[in-house]
Amino acid sequence: MIDTYRNLAVFVAVADAGSFSGAGRTLKLSTSVISHHVTRLEERLETPLFFRSTRSLTLTSEGERVLQSAR
Repeated sequence: MIDTYRNLAVFVAVADAGSFSGAGRTLKLSTSVISHHVTRLEERLETPLFFRSTRSLTLTSEGERVLQSAR
């Protein structure tokens, strides 16, 4: 259960920062750890939360719903 809360907190930080690296700087975690938390949350929820590309990161519609609930 605590892992889920941690994953949600990291997810909110990524959404706020607009990037995995930005969230990593804010939380003082490596980008790979940030990615791991988001991936675990996506696996638990069985849905992608972000559209990822090399240049941008945007929330999916499900990601927007999860973000509202997580806040």
